[in-house]
Amino acid sequence: MCHLIAVILPKSADLELLIPIAREHHRALRAFNNRQLSSQLGPEVASFVTATGHCDCGTPLGSGNREAARNATSATSEERQLAILRRKGWSAAKIERWLEQKAGVAVRSERVRRDHDQHETPAATEWVSFIQAMVASGGTSSVGLHLHNYGGDYELEEIRIGGRRSLRAAELDADYLLRIEEDVVYAFW
Repeated sequence: MCHLIAVILPKSADLELLIPIAREHHRALRAFNNRQLSSQLGPEVASFVTATGHCDCGTPLGSGNREAARNATSATSEERQLAILRRKGWSAAKIERWLEQKAGVAVRSERVRRDHDQHETPAATEWVSFIQAMVASGGTSSVGLHLHNYGGDYELEEIRIGGRRSLRAAELDADYLLRIEEDVVYAFW
């Protein structure tokens, strides 16, 4: 499974102007065609892969949502674990000690998460600069992003767009990109 970020540009975009901007921001603009994604986006736009390597695994984009999903799963998991411990006959005092230890681990985990966010923010800030430079160049009227976690062939993967969001590029910040959702198309103009 690999994350891949598709940049969506109007077909009228000036690629000769935009490709050097992508390079300046350590990105690529290589044509990308996933039939399902293209059919949902419409004929007036084209998709491009920005990864300079194989994929965008480890991307900061959407990383805040991935963390939130892990935390939600963790809360449900803890409830199940408590029920199991009670069935095993653990005393209230033993369960309390276990919860205290777990809370200590959570404090350390929160510290690690903050460190992670501080590390991710510069990478997300580079994305902000990239998007704003593309729009400011006059080579395109908008820049779209689509983040998807692919399980197989990028071009054959079934994709369902789960919504669309729009924001002025000048209002975009790193925190916004850290919180984007997978399979939602974001347009910045």
